[in-house]
Parts: sequence; C-alpha cells; structure tokens
Amino acid sequence: MKKEVHRKRYSVSTIVMLLTAGIIFVAIGIAVPVSIMIASAPKDFANGYILIPIIFFGLIPIAVDTVPLVMGVKQIYGWVRLNKAKKSSIETTATITDYKIVSHSKGGNLNKGYALTLSYTLNDNNKTFTTDYLFDINEFRYLKKLDKIRIKIDGNFVAVNQPFTEDIYKLDARYEIETAFFKQKPVAKTLKFGEYCASLQ
Repeated sequence: MKKEVHRKRYSVSTIVMLLTAGIIFVAIGIAVPVSIMIASAPKDFANGYILIPIIFFGLIPIAVDTVPLVMGVKQIYGWVRLNKAKKSSIETTATITDYKIVSHSKGGNLNKGYALTLSYTLNDNNKTFTTDYLFDINEFRYLKKLDKIRIKIDGNFVAVNQPFTEDIYKLDARYEIETAFFKQKPVAKTLKFGEYCASLQ
C-alpha cells in the first residue's frame, strides 16, 4: 500500500514574521506622529512644518507596513478556512479548468507554487473556485492527470481532498529537477561544499 503524504501548506514562521513586522511598524507609524503632535506647539500646525515629519515618520510607514500585516492575516484566514473545509461533510468532485503559477524566489524560476481553478456542480449549480498557491510541481502534475479531483466544500470555500502518495514526488519542488540528479555523488559533494562555504559567511 502506498503511503499517503500530507504536506504542511503554510509556514508558521512566515505567518508569525509577517504579523510581527506588520504590527511593530504600524504601531511605530502611529506612535511617532502622535508623539510629535503632543510635543509640538500649536503654532507649528499653523505653519504646516509639522506635517513633514508626521508624513515621513508616520503615514508612510503605516501605508507600507500595513502590507505584511494584511498578508499575515490573509494567510491565517486561508489556513483556518482550508482546515474547516477539509472537515466538511460535503464532498464531491471537480475538474481543473485553469491554473496560475507564482514563484517565491527572485527571478521567477524557482520554488513555484501552483493555484488551481476548479469547476464543480453543487445542488445543480455550476460553480468555480480558485485555490491558493498550495501545490508544488509534483502535486500539480499529478492532479492535472486526473479526470476528477476529490474536493470538500464549506460554504463558498473549496478544499482539494485528493490524497498524495510518496511516489509522485519525483521532482525537487524548488528547482523542478529530478531528485535522482541530486543523489549523484559529484552533485551531492558540490552541494555540500556550497553549504559549507555558505556557513562560513
């Protein structure tokens, strides 16, 4: 019997980092202009000079650093909805009608995530749903070969419920190269040497 694999879809450290960065910088963005306004004389507001440090140290950081905060909250929301949907009793099948790819590395060629647009029927209504970028190259290729994909539904949220087995993971998810390539002695030694050099920096 082939062993099923259940990979962790979200990095807890990534979520914590995004939330922490967002909270810290948004708090700084609020605290700095408030303290400037408290310390400033009323006449400073009249001539408008006080607006420059408020905008520079307050409004701009808030605008920029709200992004990681929103991303962190979105990650948590997606994780909660995904787990809730996987526990749903409503189960059916869907077909892949489209897909999107995102790269989590600079250059756009490494560490790709695949999102699927699924078409399914529920209560005689045809519906579509696009997943998050949850799948690596191996899972994407496996799912694309299937005529029907098992899904679970919670409200308007859909979770892919298709099990993955160890034998589908033939490509390295980061470089999309056969994993056997990395097991060759010259390659393995080169990688170890590279890791050693990186540790010295």
